[in-house]
Amino acid sequence: MSRWRDAVGAIRGPLEFARRGPEAAERVRDLEGTLRSALERAAELWIPAEAAKRLREASARLASGASAEALDEIAKSLAPLLAPTFPERWLAQPVSRVPGVGPKTAQALGRKEIASVEDLLFFLPRSYEDRREIAPIEKLEVGRAGVFAGTVTRSGVVPLRNGRRFFQAIVSDGTGAVQLKWFRGIQTFQDRLSPGTRVLVAGEVRRYRFAKELHHPDVEVLAAETEPGALPRIVPSYSAVEGLPPRSLRRLVESAVRSAGDLVDGWLPEATVAQLALAEIGAALREVHLPSVGLDPASLRERSTPYHLRLVAEELFLLQLGLEQRRRELRRSVTEPLALDDDAEARARAALPFALTGDQERAWREIRADLARRSPMNRLLRTRPQRCSHRPRYSPISTSRRCTAWRRRWVCAPRCSPARRRLASAPSSRAGSSAARCTWSSARTRCSRSRSICRAWAWW
Repeated sequence: MSRWRDAVGAIRGPLEFARRGPEAAERVRDLEGTLRSALERAAELWIPAEAAKRLREASARLASGASAEALDEIAKSLAPLLAPTFPERWLAQPVSRVPGVGPKTAQALGRKEIASVEDLLFFLPRSYEDRREIAPIEKLEVGRAGVFAGTVTRSGVVPLRNGRRFFQAIVSDGTGAVQLKWFRGIQTFQDRLSPGTRVLVAGEVRRYRFAKELHHPDVEVLAAETEPGALPRIVPSYSAVEGLPPRSLRRLVESAVRSAGDLVDGWLPEATVAQLALAEIGAALREVHLPSVGLDPASLRERSTPYHLRLVAEELFLLQLGLEQRRRELRRSVTEPLALDDDAEARARAALPFALTGDQERAWREIRADLARRSPMNRLLRTRPQRCSHRPRYSPISTSRRCTAWRRRWVCAPRCSPARRRLASAPSSRAGSSAARCTWSSARTRCSRSRSICRAWAWW
């Protein structure tokens, strides 16, 4: 469920009941007020602008009375919005439907595999910047990030000897001055940062000769009546998208959240959400992308807020649901059972240089039973760690370590022949232990099948 579906239910119920006839409409207490209140609440949600406009028009239509003709017109106008598939259809729209996303921006986002509105909504921040404390310029420390406010006293394009140029702005707050420099996007900042402009600046402070400067800082232009402390101080930081400045990317994500954040459905059962005291899915997206000032920046960076936990729980639930669907498909599929030769099994047992343990015997009985069934076997074996004094011939780690560590790694060793040959060529002496680890890492990286095995083993 989502806030949008709750709002749709509040509209559809009285609207459909009142359209049954005049007697039904009279039975609804304050039909006009009930519908107008539900329409106005729905229009206040974070939904597409055209949907909010249509809801407000329907509310205005009821100002002249809830006649049968007015109800029919409203039902016809709102039919696309009240359809159960409306949220899915809108979230699947191309990312260019988000306000502010043009063709070039859509191409830049596409290179980051952000193709739909839903993709942009779930492009989550990788970190957060705490900008609640605004420092005077004289207190800025070189080599550390700082946030300060001031007025542009001088700005312009500075040419270099090699023919290139950069844009420079001098910002002062009465306690000192600092230089802001941009080596690309010159025209954009040249239009924005004219002398006399009040700005809020955030970035890493550097030193050039005897002056402090910032390269490509994040700049927010302040209106004459805006106080720096009135702006939001916790800012999300996203993975870089080529061709998009961080501030532009934040603005696009905010636009997506404000235009579709309340359309996202939560898949967790409501009983589970209540039991775990999780946040509503739309509120989770809002607070993750646009954190409130009262949230703890440390909790945001650790992704331990109730809003992050809701998104994590949703993802884990969908993952387990997908795995269960895959298991059901495997159980429904049919294959031919494999008949085992007792004599061949006896010869194989006799060829082993060791006797099977009790756990190995139990595992073999289960495997043999699985092979005799008509459904495909889906089993992952893991050897039980045992401590022993001997070492393997080709150990991928230091020979001074015990056999337990080696056996644990050998379970997840590469299964393809080239990777196994690379692993087998690792030296077994103490001097070559680091080289052996490098060989193990290279073999594991080169073998995609091995990575899948490692992931499956880690999950289960």
